[in-house]
Amino acid sequence: KKHTRFDYLINELKKNNTSIIIAGDFNSGFNRIDQDGDSFWYEDKLKSMQELGMFDAFRLKNGDKKEYSWFSHQGNGFRYDHTWLSHKLCERVNQCVYSHTEREDKLADHSMMILELDH
Repeated sequence: KKHTRFDYLINELKKNNTSIIIAGDFNSGFNRIDQDGDSFWYEDKLKSMQELGMFDAFRLKNGDKKEYSWFSHQGNGFRYDHTWLSHKLCERVNQCVYSHTEREDKLADHSMMILELDH
């Protein structure tokens, strides 16, 4: 069955131009930036979100920094976990960072993303 989560998000973004935050495990990212290889299937969908005025909060504050939120059993790192926000919120982003402690302490298999917005 075709995965439809990104199509749903993109359709909702086309209908809504308010202040939006979308956060979670996207199980995808940008090839060769959010992983060393090119196995992300939905990179084109993330580009579509960008074209609709959404911004990757982590990249907004950290540029092309390599930091991974999940690691395979072979030790390959992937940045699966993202926080996307609408242009209206970009100027309010103070920081967007990962907390790796919970993953490293085996409390979760993903690193938690923390988005801090100014009032």
